[in-house]
Amino acid sequence: MNDRPRRQYRLARLNRVQLEGYLACDPIPHGGKRRVSFRMAVSKRWRDKETDEWKEWTDWFNVSCFGAAYNSLKKQGARKGDGIYLEGELHSRNFTEADGTKSNAVTIFVTQPPQILTVRVKDDGAVEDDSFPEPGDPDYFDNADI
Repeated sequence: MNDRPRRQYRLARLNRVQLEGYLACDPIPHGGKRRVSFRMAVSKRWRDKETDEWKEWTDWFNVSCFGAAYNSLKKQGARKGDGIYLEGELHSRNFTEADGTKSNAVTIFVTQPPQILTVRVKDDGAVEDDSFPEPGDPDYFDNADI
């Protein structure tokens, strides 16, 4: 029997999610508040070793944006089908359905300004996307910020 005391390790308590996928719907504003929510699809593709066919699996996530994340999403003109990269935290809640069944839901609360990855091109060939911040913009980042 080992009489040495057990070491106690302090966990970092990290709650962080990074996702890259597509907006499944236009962001839905919530009654005059600086908040929007949307569903996000994240897919994985792989080749089945037995059949040599491509397979795909899609996970769906509920997402909420507040504050700076909301401002960034609004400024970038996010809409259904756009590619998006975001970072956030998982939040779960329990609730009771109308039929009395107990359920839970997990939502990602975005903690950093998300990036729209879709670049739109106008009929004349000009880039419509204005998601690239300029110097002086609060979302602008350069190596001096490191």
